[in-house]
Amino acid sequence: MGGMSYSLDLRKKVLVALEAESSSNVVAARFGVSGSFVRKLRARVRETGEPEAIPPPGKARIVDSNGEAIMRDLVDDRPDATLGKLASLFRRHGGRKISETTTWRTLRRMGLSLKKRPFTQRSAIDPMLSSPGKNSKSKARSGTLPG
Repeated sequence: MGGMSYSLDLRKKVLVALEAESSSNVVAARFGVSGSFVRKLRARVRETGEPEAIPPPGKARIVDSNGEAIMRDLVDDRPDATLGKLASLFRRHGGRKISETTTWRTLRRMGLSLKKRPFTQRSAIDPMLSSPGKNSKSKARSGTLPG
């Protein structure tokens, strides 16, 4: 059962049982836990004197649950804001200073996305923004190859 942290109450019961029964596998079967858990618990108590679970590895999140609430409000109010703009607004609205990358990762974790860019009219001058394939169809009908 990797990744699961057993209650302190269960840990104490396992330790009491280990006083009467030296076999970690027998105690494990009695409590429905793995023999490995029992052996590691016994070793931890020998080393530290405490049965509490070890905190999970890694750093705490830069944007915690309070920060996620701030971010959700910011995105709701400004769906076309850039990552940079959201990062600066986040700090002004009670969060800490964060990077664009942290902003992006937070939004992804929360299942939020931003509009790619604000709505703009298509330009007839810029061929990249005009409708695709308009010229290629006429060239294909006239028998010339695109150059």
